[in-house]
Amino acid sequence: MFTAAKPIFIKGKSKETNFQAGFVCRFNASEGKKYTLRMAASTFCRVTLNGAFLHYGPARGPHGYLRVDEITVPAKPGENLLTFEVAGYNCPSFYTVDIPSFLQCEISSDGEVVAFTGRDFKGISLDTLREPKVSRYSYQRAFTEVYYLDSKAADWKNGDFDGEELGISDPGLEYIPRGFKIPEFRVTAPAKPVRAGVYALKNSERRYCRNHIPSKDVKCFRYEELPNDIIGATDADFTEREIGDKTSAGQFRQFTFDGIDTGFIITKLKVSSPAVVYVIFAEKYKPGTSDIDSGDASSDTLNVIKYRLPIGEYTLESFECYSFKHIALMVESGEVESCEFTLREYCYPIRNITVKTGDPTLDKTFEACRQSFRQNTIDCFMDCPGRERGGWLCDSYFTGMSSLLFTGDTECERLYLDNFSIAKFPEPGLPRGLLPECYPGDNLWDSSIPQWTMWYVMEVGAFGERGGDASRYREIVERILGFFEPYENSDGLLEKLPFWNFVEWTRANSWVQDVNYPTNMLYTGVLRTAAKVLDRPELCEKADRIRDEIVKQSFDGEYFRDHAKRMPDGSLEVLDDRSDICQHEALMFDIFDPSDPKFAVLMESIRNRFGVLGDRSGLPADIEPLDLFIGFAVRIEVLMKLGMYEQNLEEIKAVYGVMAEATGTIWEHRKGFASLNHGFGSFVAVRILDCLRGLRG
Repeated sequence: MFTAAKPIFIKGKSKETNFQAGFVCRFNASEGKKYTLRMAASTFCRVTLNGAFLHYGPARGPHGYLRVDEITVPAKPGENLLTFEVAGYNCPSFYTVDIPSFLQCEISSDGEVVAFTGRDFKGISLDTLREPKVSRYSYQRAFTEVYYLDSKAADWKNGDFDGEELGISDPGLEYIPRGFKIPEFRVTAPAKPVRAGVYALKNSERRYCRNHIPSKDVKCFRYEELPNDIIGATDADFTEREIGDKTSAGQFRQFTFDGIDTGFIITKLKVSSPAVVYVIFAEKYKPGTSDIDSGDASSDTLNVIKYRLPIGEYTLESFECYSFKHIALMVESGEVESCEFTLREYCYPIRNITVKTGDPTLDKTFEACRQSFRQNTIDCFMDCPGRERGGWLCDSYFTGMSSLLFTGDTECERLYLDNFSIAKFPEPGLPRGLLPECYPGDNLWDSSIPQWTMWYVMEVGAFGERGGDASRYREIVERILGFFEPYENSDGLLEKLPFWNFVEWTRANSWVQDVNYPTNMLYTGVLRTAAKVLDRPELCEKADRIRDEIVKQSFDGEYFRDHAKRMPDGSLEVLDDRSDICQHEALMFDIFDPSDPKFAVLMESIRNRFGVLGDRSGLPADIEPLDLFIGFAVRIEVLMKLGMYEQNLEEIKAVYGVMAEATGTIWEHRKGFASLNHGFGSFVAVRILDCLRGLRG
């Protein structure tokens, strides 16, 4: 992938935690020639050309590989200045692979390399500009941002500095193309001011949460090591009050965007007296309350950026990307004359599809799905673009549907599936055939969700039905089957699966052992899918036997029960616990024939009593209702299967219409806590169109 470039970093710093470095390169360009930049880096890199933003990357790749970004450089005739900011996090997280820091790139024209790392670049340590010792942003992601603009390194991008000694930092990995399209980086209109006033710190002693404390799976600095208490400095009560044109110590200004968006926060300030300011932001804010989820966020994110600023005018841009709608400036000291917030989007380029159904709620829901997809697809299918940016399986099964709709092909999904199939997972790691539930990343290697590995197989099958080449995943599907086979009991059912077993976010998730029937229903789907991918029809026969055994054990004459326990005498006792998700998965995975009178009570409940609009008064009180993830997603699939298009649309409006109206995105939980920008829900757009087609014949 590279002709001449070497992987470089500040000598002796490639393994330091949260160390930012800058690199500059000057090169001459000829008029009429085209120039190309190829780049690999760890962890992330922001590129500017002649002072203007050019790129952010590279795309993340699986263990053993580095994805290489390739972009066009719109160079001007004569001398050009490229700058590269590299954040070397060197910590496990849900969204990055933990490898030593480096930058490797080269600029070429007409096949000739004109500049490259190892010859034409000089570097500078930026640890005096961006504070290394800070809290983690979240349990799942790396570090918050604290900047000292009075640092001698503040003007490093002009290139006028003595370069430090550089070392070769070869990660020893295989290079592969980026694959994913280059993201969109357009800048939004400014946020609208909504209120201003004064704030008073709470001076609470509660300064800790799990994402700030080192543990076996969280690498971070100890609280007592941190020179900045940004939690304490922003945990405040806010009082709306007229404060004039300037913002002084103890005052704040709050702004809002039209909806949740994802990208890099651009803050324009005019500082008239040396100031310390905090930019705080959130996806949600309830007017009349004192908190916009800054230092004590209900989503477990530390949504704060700190700046120490001399007198002057600034256009500041966050290095990390965030998901938010509401944003505010808090002034700790000094004075700020003016303040404006915009956002540089970090979103996937998709087709400009709009839907005019005649129903405003459906139209807004479709657009919310579109926004959620583009914000959650950069270099994998992410769950959320804020708290985690993690590529979770099961989520991806649903996101894959919308990927075809919004991109027009299956390439994004292929690259996502490839991450798992080609990865050289760390040793010792998970058992052979069991996949990490969230990838690419480098955390929790002593845990996984077996059901999520099953959903990988289901997605491979769906990928094939969407026109992708499912045969490329035969080997990994075989490995997955090999993992589950030893857990089949004498009845053929999976029993006592290890690690974290997950069905959905309800009480059903406490009924996963010893034999969980929803899991075994899913397993029949896995076997039928694998039968097609591997051309092994005997797997369908095996699925039939498991299906019959599930009905025999689990069905109580009206509903399916969720689980059975292995008793001390060796017998298997089926318990009475029942959930909506169990009933829906029974239909989704063809465990029973809906036209069979034996299942009449269950079918009447599915049609009329389950779901957000159902009349539950006729249901047994102990049946656990559905939750948004993954219960409502499964229900949408079940109603599609039954051809209940009009009811499906009404339930979609009832569940997702509120989200679309409030934030323009799809949420993680129906009640609006945790993430309000979740990628898996984007599949609803596909089902809206399918329902409309069904109604029109």
